[in-house]
Amino acid sequence: PATPAPVRILAPYDNVLLSHADRSRLISDENRRRIMTQNGIVKPAVLVGGTVAGIADLNVTKHAAALNITPWRRLTASNRSALETEGLRLLDFTAPTTGDHRVRFVGDDH
Repeated sequence: PATPAPVRILAPYDNVLLSHADRSRLISDENRRRIMTQNGIVKPAVLVGGTVAGIADLNVTKHAAALNITPWRRLTASNRSALETEGLRLLDFTAPTTGDHRVRFVGDDH
């Protein structure tokens, strides 16, 4: 329990959120409703400190790739920096030939 959990960006339908009978350690019931739609779609999640802290949306075009992160709570500067680094790694993996990679924080008024 004392081991710090690194930030992570989970894919849609990620096993981390689907394979546990009790998901309360990772996500509250309120936030579970925000990430899992009525028709069974599970949005990409952002983990901070081992719990779901928001959602992510990946947009890739021929010339650019962007990861938009919508946090649901205040993020520290180090959390934001770690998410940006993780997001850029994800963009390098998913869109290696795209020249412009950006990580944006959407609706983050904190």
